[in-house]
Amino acid sequence: MDEGAGVSVDDSSGEGNDGTLIADTSWSTWGLGDNLVGYWNFDG
Repeated sequence: MDEGAGVSVDDSSGEGNDGTLIADTSWSTWGLGDNLVGYWNFDG
């Protein structure tokens, strides 16, 4: 649930770079870190 909440906040914020970093660690466990990292990199 923690991961889900983090993703929601990240998606909503978009501006919070700090949030992305935290989410990166959480998503890493899911194995989607690579995918999200690429998306975030594109975003900025």
